[in-house]
Formats: sequence, C-alpha cells, structure tokens
Amino acid sequence: MKKFILICLLLTVSFCEVNKRSFSAPSYSVEDLDARIFSDSRVIVVNGYVKNSSFQSTSGEVLIYLKKGNSIIITLKEVVNKGTPFAHNEKGFFEAVTNLSENQKLDTVTVEYIPYR
Repeated sequence: MKKFILICLLLTVSFCEVNKRSFSAPSYSVEDLDARIFSDSRVIVVNGYVKNSSFQSTSGEVLIYLKKGNSIIITLKEVVNKGTPFAHNEKGFFEAVTNLSENQKLDTVTVEYIPYR
C-alpha cells in the first residue's frame, strides 16, 4: 500500500512539471520625455514616446501628472499615436499642451501609459 501512494505522488508531481507555463505582463516604457514651459504665455508642452516592449500590438493613452513635490497640480490625458496601434518594439508619440495659472509652480512631470483592452 505504501508503494502505491508513493508512485501516485511521483506521477502527480511529474504531470505538474510538464504543464508548467510562464507568464509575463506586457511592458511599456516612456522615452524621450520633454516638458517645456513658455514663460511669456505660461503654456506648458509635454511630449514623448511610449515604447511597446510587449509581444503584441497596443493602443492606449497616457496620463500626465504635473507635480510640485508630492502634490499633483494638473493631470492631463492624451491618446498615444493618434489611437493607431503600434507593434512590438515600436514607439507611439504623444503630446499635451495646457496653460498654467500665475501661481502654479511645477518641478516634476510623471507619465503613465494605460493600454486599451
């Protein structure tokens, strides 16, 4: 009886090892980020690229956070690549323009890519 149980356990472990699959989440990075404030008009322009390092095409939008310290002053949402999907290892362009009020001071720009499902 003990031998039978041991054999069943070995078969179960072997079966699990054969059916193991690995999974990795899609990967995206923001590259060539540029933020410029035109002081005469208080206009800020933020642009850059989202690089698709996943193994499938993607389309989506970016959330751009204009911050002072840890406080978010302005949040902007822009479509990447004009909504056209971009493939693995390709880049999609984005650009956002907004006005700052006289008292808004910024020191950090953070960008987050959100793919459409």
